[in-house]
Amino acid sequence: TCTVCGAEISKTAEEIPATGAHTPGEPVETVVKEAEIGVKGEKKVTVTCTVCGAVISEDTVEIPALWPTGKPLPAGVYDCGDRLLVEPDLTPAKLLTDAFEDASVKGPDGTEVAADAPIATGMVLVLEGGEEKPLILMGDVDSDGVVTSADARLALRSAVAIEEITEAQTIAANVDGDESVTPNDARGILRAVVGLEDSKAWYEI
Repeated sequence: TCTVCGAEISKTAEEIPATGAHTPGEPVETVVKEAEIGVKGEKKVTVTCTVCGAVISEDTVEIPALWPTGKPLPAGVYDCGDRLLVEPDLTPAKLLTDAFEDASVKGPDGTEVAADAPIATGMVLVLEGGEEKPLILMGDVDSDGVVTSADARLALRSAVAIEEITEAQTIAANVDGDESVTPNDARGILRAVVGLEDSKAWYEI
C-alpha cells in the first residue's frame, strides 16, 4: 500500500506451510448414557484442534454405576455384588467418601483400620446398618496391601496344593478370571510386579 494515500499498489498470495501437527484443545465430555444404581453409564471424551477444528481423538469412557444411595462409587472401586474390588493405593480415607461416607473399614480381626493404611485383601467394608462387603485387592494374595513377588509365590503354592488360602485370597489370586487359581495366575501376578503386564485388566468386570 502507498504510505501517503493508503492505496493498494500490489497484492500477491504467499503459501504458509502446514505445521504438520494439530494443537489439541481441552477435552470435552459428552454423556451418552447416564449411570444408574447398579448400571454403568458411558461418556465420550473428544479432543479437537484449536487451529483447524479437526477431531484429534474421541474415546468412549465408562461412568461407574451408582451405589444404592444414588452416589457414585469412589474411583478405583468396583462393585461385584457380594464383594468390592479395590485398586492399589486405596486407603480408608479415600474409600470412605461419597457412597461410603457413613461406613467403616475393619480388618480380618474386626478392628477398625487406620485412615491412611493401605486397603488389603480380607478387609471388610461395614456399611451403615451393619451389612458387610469383603474388600479384595487383586493380586494381593498375602493380604498385606501391596502386590509383590511374594503374592505370586503364594498363588503358585495354592495352585499346586502346597498351601491353603482363604476365599478372599483365592479371589485375589485368580487374576486371569477363570474359575480356579492356576500357575498362570501366579505368572500374571509376577509379570505385573516387574511391569510386563497391566494389572488394570484384572478389574475388567
